[in-house]
Amino acid sequence: MIALQPISSRPLSSPGTDGSESGPPLSFSPEEPPLIIPESLSPETCYQLGRYLDERGRPEEAYAFLSKAVKKNPHFAEAVNDLGSLFQRKGRLDQASACYARAVHLKPDFPEAHYNLANAKKEMGEWAEAEIHARKALELAPDLKEAWQVLGFVQYEQGKLGEAVQAWEKALDLDPESWILAFNLGTACYQLDRLEEARRYCEQAAAKNPGLADAHYHLGLVYYGLERIDEALRCWQQALQVNPRHLDALNNLGAVFQEKQQVPRALKCFDTALAVQPDYAEARWNRATCLLLAGDYERGWEEYEWRIEVPKHRLKRTLERPRWQGEPVQGKRVLLYSEQGFGDTFQFARYIPLVMALGARVILECYPEQALLLAGSFPALEGLIIRSQPLPEYDCFCPLPSLPLIFRTRLETIPRNIPYLFPDPALMEKWGKKLDDAQTQLKVGLVWAGRTETQKQRRRPVPFSALASLFTVSGVQFYSLQKGEAAEPLKKSAEGKAVRDVSADLTDFSETAALITQLDLVITIDTAVAHLAGALGKPVWTLLPYAPDWRWLLHRTDSPWYPTMRLFRQTAPGDWGKAVQSVRQCLQDLVLNRTLSDPTGRWDGSFKEGMP
Repeated sequence: MIALQPISSRPLSSPGTDGSESGPPLSFSPEEPPLIIPESLSPETCYQLGRYLDERGRPEEAYAFLSKAVKKNPHFAEAVNDLGSLFQRKGRLDQASACYARAVHLKPDFPEAHYNLANAKKEMGEWAEAEIHARKALELAPDLKEAWQVLGFVQYEQGKLGEAVQAWEKALDLDPESWILAFNLGTACYQLDRLEEARRYCEQAAAKNPGLADAHYHLGLVYYGLERIDEALRCWQQALQVNPRHLDALNNLGAVFQEKQQVPRALKCFDTALAVQPDYAEARWNRATCLLLAGDYERGWEEYEWRIEVPKHRLKRTLERPRWQGEPVQGKRVLLYSEQGFGDTFQFARYIPLVMALGARVILECYPEQALLLAGSFPALEGLIIRSQPLPEYDCFCPLPSLPLIFRTRLETIPRNIPYLFPDPALMEKWGKKLDDAQTQLKVGLVWAGRTETQKQRRRPVPFSALASLFTVSGVQFYSLQKGEAAEPLKKSAEGKAVRDVSADLTDFSETAALITQLDLVITIDTAVAHLAGALGKPVWTLLPYAPDWRWLLHRTDSPWYPTMRLFRQTAPGDWGKAVQSVRQCLQDLVLNRTLSDPTGRWDGSFKEGMP
């Protein structure tokens, strides 16, 4: 989803004018014949005529009269200020700023000039100067709405969103009918995650200016954040009624149709946006994930390369060597690097041996938490480095998620060389001893939450309380692999007593992987642990939200990426009840089948034919 920027404020003319910006663009061209102004006119008369002409959309003549007023009286602060306003509307900010600075020098208690200087400095990106003069204007005229507005804008641009909201609320109190202020407040509150306030302000902006497509679009963003998806859809559709070429609305509409599993409608939205702007990276990337979700890998991987053009995925550094696109690499040093999260790295690491098989000398760059496990799993690597470390010599590079395109991966050709991750045997032995006391029980690892950086990721976690029914299955010892704040319910709830917390010892993924090898089963949401368990070849049951990530496809209970994985999907958005109940039933059946196959309760960890 794409957020909007606030709308800027405008320069003010001197007291008594309305600050109108009507009329043709200014040229102030020296080639135009000069306007003849009688020398008998006083500076005040020239000034008044200049204002009169400006208000009536005749800025060229206004400029001539205002210049004459200043020439006759160089200390005429009001005329100097109004000249600055003309320059600013022309986009000549240096001259405008000089005029405003001269005006406040001539008349230090001139609030409009201080405001205008603040506004010009804001346009020039000189935030500190802009804030000084905005505050000075408000010291002189506390009810100057425009000064509150520009102060809010300057604070917003400096990342002081809370202070920006306070300033804009002051301005809105002075001008309750301003849709611009309501819009800007909605923007800032949305980015502060104060969604109910954002909704109120965005609704005001859309009601006050229904012809502004961005107001409907941004209201849709807020509704989406509030999980009011159908209302978000209606807002984006309204934005498109106002402006059928509103690309962000088309893109977001397609993304929500994708979440609703309506792939043809989603693709139509993306295609419509791309017909207008073929290089719209966000729509290209969304189209890619939609195609991959539908299993169309032939088209999907090609489009997936557009992710690199999306700002949040762009490299924060420059790689000097050429990018590898699949050409022969016999004897060449190929730098492969982690591009996205832990899970993506584990998923695409399966391609590393395929690159080596082409005769490449592979250097892998990865996250520090994964380094030990990946180094031990791929001992033939030319080198392994941690992200942010200086790069060694290399001949070409490739991000790991681009390897499926290079190897022309289709559903039926996904590399299934599983397991392809191998923990340290000493760590495996250590964890085997730690878990030895549960030898006669089914040993099950649990993860119920992951990172929630995006709105879609916020729907992945399963509330710990929703797992309570699992803990009533006898013959199972649960182990928590959950890290971070999401582990807190384990310590506070009654259900937590049924789970043994080993997370404190999981200092990196080499430890987690070694532990997983000693478990009989992992039950997890869509997080790195799901990929890790699958890459280790361990039985893993993955709970998926109604809107799954592209890699899990639609409607399947298995994963072509991980033969030992079983998928349990939400049947309705936000409803984990049926999915967890299915997990419980399968877990109960698993315990029963294990008991029937070996009445002593011992289990070798394998799944017999007919078992879940």
